[in-house]
Amino acid sequence: MTTTDHDPQIVQARDRMFAFAFLAAIAFFALPAQAYIGPPSISPATPLPDQPVTLFLPSGVCDTTGESIGDPNGGVPQITVAGTDITVLFYGTHALNADLCIYPERTTSLVIGSFAPGTYTIHVQFYYDNGQPVTEDVGDMAMTVGGAGPALVAPTLAPAVEVGFALIVFGLGLLAIRHPRVARPPYSKQRHRRACR
Repeated sequence: MTTTDHDPQIVQARDRMFAFAFLAAIAFFALPAQAYIGPPSISPATPLPDQPVTLFLPSGVCDTTGESIGDPNGGVPQITVAGTDITVLFYGTHALNADLCIYPERTTSLVIGSFAPGTYTIHVQFYYDNGQPVTEDVGDMAMTVGGAGPALVAPTLAPAVEVGFALIVFGLGLLAIRHPRVARPPYSKQRHRRACR
């Protein structure tokens, strides 16, 4: 072991390099989280019987909704009501390449209808075709018409966000283990001379 292994400047530089590499890795893996669609919301939050309900769906960066001639149904969203289940299918585009993530952030609104008193479940889906048709679940919401307010289902994190969060927690744990807050003994010339021999 040489004296440079304990040199505070070298240790500090090595620790900074480790921290930079860790942050760079987090930034690299966080890039896919730019694409987003949802979560959906409705207005009014507690509709009255036969009052029109509007669904709002935010999107942007790598995802966008809209009408497209190449999409099924001409790109016009499809609304299917089966008893108390309401399914809304939006058509749009999803960019797989970060260079093609050029879509502005926006919120699409769609009147999904008016309903009789009761409790309904709204299922929101997103369809896109990048050579292979894909239908993704965006979110589910509960809606109560003519009664108490809606019981909104808590949104869940996308798997990419969960992985990113786990990496951050893991990295912070490594930093805490690597740099414990322990008092160091004061520097002494005698100890330094023994280490140099």
